[in-house]
This record gives sequence, structure tokens and C-alpha cells, in this order.
Amino acid sequence: MSILHCTKNASETPLQFATRAEKAFGMYIMDAAEAMSSVRYGKRRISKEALSRMKDIYQSLEERLNLWQKLRFSFKRALRLK
Repeated sequence: MSILHCTKNASETPLQFATRAEKAFGMYIMDAAEAMSSVRYGKRRISKEALSRMKDIYQSLEERLNLWQKLRFSFKRALRLK
């Protein structure tokens, strides 16, 4: 989301960030944020439905990128995947 100029503030919880990101992108992402929080902080496994929803959100956000943003994003991902 940083490429779309929406990053989490250090003082924000993941759910607070999701609320702000929903307003910025005009799409519902709270269910994905809740699933991420339960996995990260509750040490729970993610459901297939939540994983599917996260993929949908990811694809929707990726579609909003222009060509240069997509290239930059792909390059950054490639560097992290070693």
C-alpha cells in the first residue's frame, strides 16, 4: 500500500490502519485486517475464506497501480524474495 501512498503509522494498530485505508481506497478491507491480526497476534491459522479475500484485495489494489508503480513494486518484491 505504500506505493499507493498509504502506510501504517507507528502508533496505529492494524485495525486502525485498516479503517484509514478503507477510507483512502474506498473498499472494504476490515475482514482481511481482522484475519491478519488474529494470525499475527492470536497465533491462529488463517481460514481459506480469509485468504481468498486477501488475494482479492491484493489484486484490486494492484490493478490501481500505473505502469511505473507496477515496475517499482515488482522490483521491490524481487529484492525481498532472494
